[in-house]
Amino acid sequence: MSEPPRPKPQFRLREIAGDDLAGIAELFAAAAIDGGGVGWSATAIGRSLDAGGRGAVAISGEERMLGAIVLVAAGDDFDVGNIAVPQDVRRAGVGRALIAWAAETARSAGRERIVLEVAADNAPAQTLYERQGFRQIGLRKGYYVRDGRRVDARVLALSTGGSVRSFE
Repeated sequence: MSEPPRPKPQFRLREIAGDDLAGIAELFAAAAIDGGGVGWSATAIGRSLDAGGRGAVAISGEERMLGAIVLVAAGDDFDVGNIAVPQDVRRAGVGRALIAWAAETARSAGRERIVLEVAADNAPAQTLYERQGFRQIGLRKGYYVRDGRRVDARVLALSTGGSVRSFE
């Protein structure tokens, strides 16, 4: 049985600014399971954005970073390079808001779809993405490492012509 939704924190979404990069890198590292956030330094995030990517952060009224997403330009698509929400605010609408922002951003940029990988053992994330309209388009065997064992990655995609549920 899944955890019930938490009270929705008050937050706003905005594009990533240069002074956000170090905090986002820390957020990605803290949310990583078995090194999944390795490589997402402030420099790597900045380079992704400089190469045509886009990104957003969710900021609380107290200026706490409640989540972030980085989209990497990949041909006609945007790949979700990384998305993270701190454990204490998961299931409160932040992830949905970031995905809705990503879908609108991709549509506005003329991108055909958003593509991402999600660990086959990460049921909460799979549920989030599927509820937002993502569908499986592939499988990457042994893509992740969890406690010394290999875990497959489901490759999911969202057509930007499809509807995405709002975070409202």
